[in-house]
Amino acid sequence: MNSSNSQKRRHKSNPGSQQTEPLNAKIEVEPNTHNPDLLWETLKQLHPVYRIGWSYAATQPPDSLRFVCISDTHAAIESGRIKFANKIPNGDILLHAGDFTMAGMPCEITSFNSFMAHLPHRIKVVTAGNHEVTFDEFGGGGTHPTLERLQLGLPQTASHKEVAQGCKELLHDVLYLEDEVIEICGIKIYGTPWVPRFGTSGFSCSRGLPLLEIWDKIPTDTDILLTHSPPLGYGDTTKSDKHVGCAELLNTVTKRVKPKFHVYGHIHNGYGVFSNGKTTFINASVCNDQYRPVHEPVVFDFPLPPGYCRGDFMKLSLETLQEQRLLSGSFMKTRKKETAFNMTKIEKVINGIDAQTASD
Repeated sequence: MNSSNSQKRRHKSNPGSQQTEPLNAKIEVEPNTHNPDLLWETLKQLHPVYRIGWSYAATQPPDSLRFVCISDTHAAIESGRIKFANKIPNGDILLHAGDFTMAGMPCEITSFNSFMAHLPHRIKVVTAGNHEVTFDEFGGGGTHPTLERLQLGLPQTASHKEVAQGCKELLHDVLYLEDEVIEICGIKIYGTPWVPRFGTSGFSCSRGLPLLEIWDKIPTDTDILLTHSPPLGYGDTTKSDKHVGCAELLNTVTKRVKPKFHVYGHIHNGYGVFSNGKTTFINASVCNDQYRPVHEPVVFDFPLPPGYCRGDFMKLSLETLQEQRLLSGSFMKTRKKETAFNMTKIEKVINGIDAQTASD
């Protein structure tokens, strides 16, 4: 993203100043939080929304890191029939804001991991979404429990927690964040997969206090916030033009955390780049409402903080960052699975499902 053009656009659209919120402001639950579309009619008076016509320079500014943002790819970009990899601009760090599968199946996860591994970006940072039902150890589990356990090589008596851990271990070529922070050359990225309750999908949580308690975990010094849920009012409208974003996430972002960038997805129809004059909001959904990958990735350049240079970034590896995350104590230790799953054992089952899907 051309930050200078975006800044000019914001200043032109917003000549006035906004009220300064106190540091570490305590966020309260909005009275009408369970009716976000109605609530936005009140809150929009306090939250200016500027849609940004974004672009990025072919030449990356010196002493910066280039971020490429995607979300909601839904197993639609790995197929050889769709050359979506050619549409993904090169950069330093690829951010994926969740829903990289349709149902969290281990075969989908393995295909996604392989696709990501072949992209040129040095580091890929990923969080889950509501479609990654198998990642949610507290949820109701996936839609094909027998096949999920078979693909993972687990007994049919395995718990949701064991299935979730096994699925996460398949993402050994990306940095997976689940309610945790990672620091890359002084830039702090926090990832969380939760969304307002949506049927029986994964990482669904009731609006109001339950979700606010999750957002309260986001550190105030976060530079880039990676969520699956959109905040209320910024790229959260459905095809029926209803706002469905989270009010408590909006207040957390605008009043307490105030990151430079907030990247998310979930609402395909809300794709685009927005600003309130302080934070750049990016709905990076790749798929449209018909689950076709039609939206372009979004790119922005982030200046390296004082004391860091690109040479420091080039010395980093995924393994180094994984060790940093483990040492921080913020994430349960994972290991690279020696055998993702026995394809020979289950290929007839999967091929049978693929054949049935093709005939539907």
